[in-house]
Amino acid sequence: MRIDPEYLRRTAASPVVSAVKQRSYELLRLREGDSVIDVGCGPGIDTVPLARIVGPGGQVIGVDADPVMVAEANQASYEAGTGSFTRHILAEATALPLDSDGSDACFSERLLQHLPWPAAERAVAEFVRVVRPGGSVVVVDTDWATLSIAAPDPFLERRVVAQHTAAFPNPYSGRYLPAMLRRAGLVQLTTQTHALPLTYEATEFLLYPTVRAGVATGVIAWSEAAQWWRSARDMRDHSQFFAQVCLVIAAGCAPHQASPRERPGPPDDRTDGHA
Repeated sequence: MRIDPEYLRRTAASPVVSAVKQRSYELLRLREGDSVIDVGCGPGIDTVPLARIVGPGGQVIGVDADPVMVAEANQASYEAGTGSFTRHILAEATALPLDSDGSDACFSERLLQHLPWPAAERAVAEFVRVVRPGGSVVVVDTDWATLSIAAPDPFLERRVVAQHTAAFPNPYSGRYLPAMLRRAGLVQLTTQTHALPLTYEATEFLLYPTVRAGVATGVIAWSEAAQWWRSARDMRDHSQFFAQVCLVIAAGCAPHQASPRERPGPPDDRTDGHA
Protein backbone atom coordinates (compact mmCIF):
# COMPACT_ATOMS: atom_id res chain seq x y z
CA MET A 1 0.00 0.00 0.00
CA ARG A 2 1.52 3.32 -1.12
CA ILE A 3 1.61 5.92 1.66
CA ASP A 4 0.64 9.47 0.71
CA PRO A 5 2.61 12.24 2.52
CA GLU A 6 -0.33 14.66 2.40
CA TYR A 7 -2.64 12.07 3.97
CA LEU A 8 -0.10 11.61 6.78
CA ARG A 9 0.04 15.36 7.35
CA ARG A 10 -3.75 15.71 7.41
CA THR A 11 -4.10 12.78 9.79
CA ALA A 12 -1.38 14.17 12.07
CA ALA A 13 -3.34 17.42 12.36
CA SER A 14 -6.44 15.69 13.75
CA PRO A 15 -7.05 16.24 17.50
CA VAL A 16 -6.83 12.54 18.42
CA VAL A 17 -3.63 11.84 16.47
CA SER A 18 -2.11 15.05 17.86
CA ALA A 19 -2.96 13.83 21.37
CA VAL A 20 -1.47 10.40 20.62
CA LYS A 21 1.73 12.04 19.43
CA GLN A 22 2.00 14.25 22.50
CA ARG A 23 1.47 11.27 24.81
CA SER A 24 4.08 9.31 22.84
CA TYR A 25 6.60 12.13 23.26
CA GLU A 26 5.96 12.11 27.02
CA LEU A 27 6.57 8.37 27.18
CA LEU A 28 9.89 8.81 25.36
CA ARG A 29 11.07 10.71 28.48
CA LEU A 30 13.37 12.93 26.45
CA ARG A 31 15.49 15.66 27.95
CA GLU A 32 17.42 18.47 26.34
CA GLY A 33 20.59 17.07 24.82
CA ASP A 34 19.21 13.55 24.30
CA SER A 35 19.32 11.53 21.11
CA VAL A 36 16.21 9.89 19.60
CA ILE A 37 15.50 7.76 16.53
CA ASP A 38 12.22 7.91 14.57
CA VAL A 39 11.82 4.75 12.49
CA GLY A 40 9.36 5.13 9.63
CA CYS A 41 9.69 8.91 9.89
CA GLY A 42 7.75 9.67 6.72
CA PRO A 43 7.90 13.36 5.69
CA GLY A 44 9.34 14.48 9.03
CA ILE A 45 6.08 14.99 10.89
CA ASP A 46 7.62 13.84 14.19
CA THR A 47 11.33 14.53 13.74
CA VAL A 48 10.74 18.30 13.82
CA PRO A 49 8.87 18.38 17.19
CA LEU A 50 11.26 15.78 18.62
CA ALA A 51 14.18 18.00 17.61
CA ARG A 52 12.58 20.92 19.41
CA ILE A 53 12.40 18.80 22.57
CA VAL A 54 16.05 17.69 22.57
CA GLY A 55 17.35 21.03 21.27
CA PRO A 56 20.57 21.84 19.40
CA GLY A 57 22.61 19.87 21.94
CA GLY A 58 20.72 16.70 21.07
CA GLN A 59 20.29 14.64 17.94
CA VAL A 60 17.34 13.26 15.99
CA ILE A 61 17.72 10.54 13.37
CA GLY A 62 14.78 9.81 11.08
CA VAL A 63 14.75 6.53 9.16
CA ASP A 64 12.54 5.65 6.21
CA ALA A 65 12.68 3.16 3.35
CA ASP A 66 11.11 5.62 0.87
CA PRO A 67 13.55 8.13 -0.69
CA VAL A 68 10.70 10.55 -1.38
CA MET A 69 9.82 10.60 2.32
CA VAL A 70 13.47 11.13 3.30
CA ALA A 71 13.77 14.08 0.90
CA GLU A 72 10.56 15.66 2.23
CA ALA A 73 11.68 15.10 5.82
CA ASN A 74 15.00 16.82 5.14
CA GLN A 75 13.21 19.78 3.60
CA ALA A 76 10.77 20.02 6.53
CA SER A 77 13.63 19.90 9.02
CA TYR A 78 15.63 22.66 7.37
CA GLU A 79 12.54 24.84 6.95
CA ALA A 80 11.86 24.41 10.68
CA GLY A 81 15.42 25.36 11.61
CA THR A 82 16.25 21.95 13.09
CA GLY A 83 18.36 20.63 10.22
CA SER A 84 21.71 21.13 11.95
CA PHE A 85 20.92 18.50 14.59
CA THR A 86 18.54 16.27 12.63
CA ARG A 87 19.37 13.83 9.88
CA HIS A 88 17.19 11.50 7.84
CA ILE A 89 18.57 8.31 6.36
CA LEU A 90 17.31 5.80 3.82
CA ALA A 91 17.17 2.34 5.43
CA GLU A 92 14.95 -0.60 6.27
CA ALA A 93 13.48 -0.84 9.76
CA THR A 94 14.66 -4.43 10.00
CA ALA A 95 18.34 -3.50 9.53
CA LEU A 96 19.03 -0.08 11.01
CA PRO A 97 22.52 1.18 10.08
CA LEU A 98 22.99 2.53 13.60
CA ASP A 99 25.16 1.61 16.56
CA SER A 100 23.81 -0.60 19.33
CA ASP A 101 23.01 1.19 22.60
CA GLY A 102 23.65 4.49 20.83
CA SER A 103 20.43 6.41 21.46
CA ASP A 104 18.36 7.50 24.44
CA ALA A 105 15.04 6.61 22.82
CA CYS A 106 13.37 5.13 19.75
CA PHE A 107 9.95 6.02 18.36
CA SER A 108 7.87 4.47 15.58
CA GLU A 109 4.32 5.35 14.55
CA ARG A 110 2.04 3.34 12.25
CA LEU A 111 4.92 1.50 10.59
CA LEU A 112 4.51 -2.12 11.68
CA GLN A 113 1.13 -2.51 9.97
CA HIS A 114 3.03 -2.25 6.68
CA LEU A 115 5.51 -5.03 7.55
CA PRO A 116 4.82 -8.78 7.49
CA TRP A 117 4.79 -10.30 10.96
CA PRO A 118 8.39 -11.71 10.92
CA ALA A 119 9.71 -8.38 9.63
CA ALA A 120 7.73 -6.49 12.29
CA GLU A 121 9.35 -8.61 15.01
CA ARG A 122 12.80 -7.97 13.55
CA ALA A 123 12.05 -4.24 13.42
CA VAL A 124 11.07 -4.14 17.10
CA ALA A 125 14.25 -6.03 17.96
CA GLU A 126 16.15 -3.32 16.10
CA PHE A 127 14.30 -0.59 18.06
CA VAL A 128 15.53 -2.20 21.26
CA ARG A 129 19.06 -2.82 19.98
CA VAL A 130 19.78 0.82 19.13
CA VAL A 131 18.57 2.15 22.51
CA ARG A 132 20.91 2.31 25.52
CA PRO A 133 20.04 0.31 28.65
CA GLY A 134 17.27 2.17 30.44
CA GLY A 135 16.28 4.04 27.27
CA SER A 136 12.70 4.25 26.02
CA VAL A 137 10.98 2.58 23.10
CA VAL A 138 7.53 3.87 22.08
CA VAL A 139 5.54 2.27 19.27
CA VAL A 140 2.14 3.36 17.93
CA ASP A 141 0.11 1.29 15.51
CA THR A 142 -3.39 0.59 14.23
CA ASP A 143 -5.71 -2.34 14.77
CA TRP A 144 -7.68 -2.30 11.53
CA ALA A 145 -10.16 -4.89 12.82
CA THR A 146 -11.55 -2.07 14.98
CA LEU A 147 -12.48 -0.04 11.89
CA SER A 148 -16.19 0.69 12.29
CA ILE A 149 -18.38 2.59 9.84
CA ALA A 150 -22.02 3.44 10.32
CA ALA A 151 -23.80 1.92 7.31
CA PRO A 152 -27.38 0.85 6.50
CA ASP A 153 -26.11 -2.65 5.67
CA PRO A 154 -23.83 -3.79 8.53
CA PHE A 155 -23.05 -7.09 6.81
CA LEU A 156 -21.71 -5.28 3.75
CA GLU A 157 -19.79 -2.96 6.08
CA ARG A 158 -18.06 -5.97 7.70
CA ARG A 159 -17.11 -7.32 4.26
CA VAL A 160 -15.67 -3.95 3.24
CA VAL A 161 -13.67 -3.80 6.49
CA ALA A 162 -12.40 -7.34 5.92
CA GLN A 163 -11.37 -6.42 2.38
CA HIS A 164 -9.55 -3.34 3.72
CA THR A 165 -7.61 -5.26 6.36
CA ALA A 166 -6.47 -7.71 3.69
CA ALA A 167 -4.55 -4.87 2.00
CA PHE A 168 -2.11 -4.65 4.93
CA PRO A 169 0.71 -7.14 5.58
CA ASN A 170 0.09 -6.77 9.34
CA PRO A 171 -3.38 -5.24 9.82
CA TYR A 172 -3.83 -6.20 13.49
CA SER A 173 -0.43 -4.95 14.63
CA GLY A 174 -1.87 -2.60 17.23
CA ARG A 175 -3.31 -5.34 19.43
CA TYR A 176 -0.06 -7.29 19.41
CA LEU A 177 2.24 -4.42 20.37
CA PRO A 178 2.34 -5.19 24.12
CA ALA A 179 3.26 -8.84 23.55
CA MET A 180 5.78 -7.95 20.85
CA LEU A 181 7.55 -5.38 23.05
CA ARG A 182 7.60 -7.77 25.99
CA ARG A 183 9.13 -10.56 23.86
CA ALA A 184 11.76 -8.09 22.69
CA GLY A 185 12.86 -7.72 26.31
CA LEU A 186 11.38 -4.35 27.24
CA VAL A 187 10.31 -3.73 30.82
CA GLN A 188 8.04 -1.22 32.61
CA LEU A 189 5.47 -1.63 29.83
CA THR A 190 2.54 0.71 29.47
CA THR A 191 -0.28 0.44 26.92
CA GLN A 192 -3.03 2.85 25.91
CA THR A 193 -5.78 2.73 23.28
CA HIS A 194 -7.20 5.77 21.50
CA ALA A 195 -10.27 5.83 19.24
CA LEU A 196 -9.58 7.85 16.09
CA PRO A 197 -12.67 9.35 14.41
CA LEU A 198 -12.46 9.37 10.61
CA THR A 199 -14.03 12.03 8.43
CA TYR A 200 -15.97 11.06 5.33
CA GLU A 201 -13.09 12.38 3.20
CA ALA A 202 -10.51 10.27 5.06
CA THR A 203 -12.73 7.19 4.85
CA GLU A 204 -13.29 7.70 1.12
CA PHE A 205 -9.50 8.07 0.60
CA LEU A 206 -8.84 4.85 2.54
CA LEU A 207 -11.67 2.73 1.18
CA TYR A 208 -11.91 3.71 -2.47
CA PRO A 209 -9.00 1.37 -3.41
CA THR A 210 -10.49 -1.26 -1.08
CA VAL A 211 -13.91 -1.31 -2.72
CA ARG A 212 -12.41 -1.13 -6.20
CA ALA A 213 -10.17 -4.14 -5.44
CA GLY A 214 -13.15 -6.02 -4.01
CA VAL A 215 -15.11 -5.48 -7.20
CA ALA A 216 -12.13 -6.52 -9.33
CA THR A 217 -11.76 -9.81 -7.44
CA GLY A 218 -15.48 -10.51 -7.21
CA VAL A 219 -15.59 -10.26 -3.42
CA ILE A 220 -17.88 -7.24 -3.69
CA ALA A 221 -20.48 -6.99 -6.45
CA TRP A 222 -20.58 -3.84 -8.57
CA SER A 223 -24.13 -3.18 -7.36
CA GLU A 224 -22.97 -3.50 -3.74
CA ALA A 225 -20.13 -1.03 -4.35
CA ALA A 226 -22.58 1.47 -5.84
CA GLN A 227 -24.89 0.95 -2.88
CA TRP A 228 -21.99 1.44 -0.46
CA TRP A 229 -20.94 4.83 -1.82
CA ARG A 230 -24.51 5.98 -2.32
CA SER A 231 -25.42 5.27 1.31
CA ALA A 232 -22.14 6.71 2.65
CA ARG A 233 -22.65 9.98 0.78
CA ASP A 234 -26.27 10.12 1.86
CA MET A 235 -25.24 9.78 5.50
CA ARG A 236 -22.58 12.47 4.98
CA ASP A 237 -25.10 14.83 3.40
CA HIS A 238 -27.47 14.34 6.35
CA SER A 239 -24.72 14.77 8.97
CA GLN A 240 -25.06 11.13 10.03
CA PHE A 241 -21.71 9.81 8.84
CA PHE A 242 -19.55 8.10 11.50
CA ALA A 243 -16.37 6.03 11.28
CA GLN A 244 -13.52 5.28 13.66
CA VAL A 245 -10.52 3.02 14.21
CA CYS A 246 -8.31 2.37 17.24
CA LEU A 247 -4.68 3.39 17.65
CA VAL A 248 -2.56 1.63 20.29
CA ILE A 249 0.43 3.12 22.11
CA ALA A 250 2.87 0.67 23.69
CA ALA A 251 5.96 1.87 25.54
CA GLY A 252 8.72 0.29 27.57
CA CYS A 253 12.31 0.61 28.73
CA ALA A 254 15.34 -1.36 27.69
CA PRO A 255 16.40 -3.48 30.66
CA HIS A 256 19.35 -2.23 32.68
CA GLN A 257 20.95 -2.36 36.09
CA ALA A 258 20.53 0.54 38.47
CA SER A 259 23.01 3.33 37.87
CA PRO A 260 23.35 7.07 38.58
CA ARG A 261 21.93 7.71 35.11
CA GLU A 262 18.77 5.75 35.87
CA ARG A 263 15.61 7.72 35.29
CA PRO A 264 12.15 7.47 36.78
CA GLY A 265 9.70 5.27 34.90
CA PRO A 266 7.26 6.55 32.26
CA PRO A 267 4.36 8.72 33.48
CA ASP A 268 1.49 6.59 34.79
CA ASP A 269 3.70 3.53 34.47
CA ARG A 270 1.03 0.84 34.19
CA THR A 271 -1.06 -1.00 31.66
CA ASP A 272 -3.99 1.28 30.94
CA GLY A 273 -6.96 0.22 28.82
CA HIS A 274 -8.43 3.70 28.60
CA ALA A 275 -7.83 6.40 26.00
